[in-house]
Amino acid sequence: MGKLYEVLSVEGDAQGRAAKLVTETKATLSNKENLFKGHVRRLKLFDQAQERISEIEIIQKKASTEIKVESTVPDSLNYLCCVLGEYWDIMFQKEATNQLAKANIEIDGQVLLKDVPVTFLLCMENRLKDLRPVFESIPTLAPGIKWELDESYGRFVYKAPETTDMKTKEDTEYRTVSPATEKHPAQVVPIKAQFNIGSYTRTEWSGMISSAEKARLLEQFDKLVKAVKEARQRANAVDAITTKVSDALLKALIGDWFSRERMNPVK
Repeated sequence: MGKLYEVLSVEGDAQGRAAKLVTETKATLSNKENLFKGHVRRLKLFDQAQERISEIEIIQKKASTEIKVESTVPDSLNYLCCVLGEYWDIMFQKEATNQLAKANIEIDGQVLLKDVPVTFLLCMENRLKDLRPVFESIPTLAPGIKWELDESYGRFVYKAPETTDMKTKEDTEYRTVSPATEKHPAQVVPIKAQFNIGSYTRTEWSGMISSAEKARLLEQFDKLVKAVKEARQRANAVDAITTKVSDALLKALIGDWFSRERMNPVK
């Protein structure tokens, strides 16, 4: 008895063959009526003189045509149904076995969920794959700052140490570059300068998380992804149901025309 994963491995090819043949058969039935037609056309000359019988036979033979029926509609439908039957049986076996395919989700030896259906496990694999970029985009606290939780502000909010910055003002001061003498007055030049006129005190809070916490989250995330994937693989190792249902369905569709023994492709 095969495994469910073996049934899944051939489903795609069977589906592709069936879809292609449906398209080809539709085109054949719609546009290639000549495949289903045949005729014989023979010439018989009235002149059957014995002295010219050889010549007459040659003329009659060359003028005659024969086209054989290459296929029939029942044979074409039967061939299509035989190929469809393979795919339908695989679909039934997959869906019927999926009802039995279950496995536990386990992380570090601990069972998170028991007897999880394989279809849910496959869906979760895809959903988690879509979710990971969200976790990757989590912003983290600026490095080099001693952040501490401040529950008085709110849950999961961090507070940075208070910082102080000066408030400055630009002004002009005058400097004497040459003192006054008996003959010359002092030489004074204006100089622009920054003067501290106050100070800013800044307190910063953040709802981000540390880089270490982000790394821990991603590690937990990947553990869950791995656990779901391994559970799906175990579930797919269940023995596959081998029941075939297509014969009954196809006989209901085309009746006695259906016969796997008379499988005859359209030429």
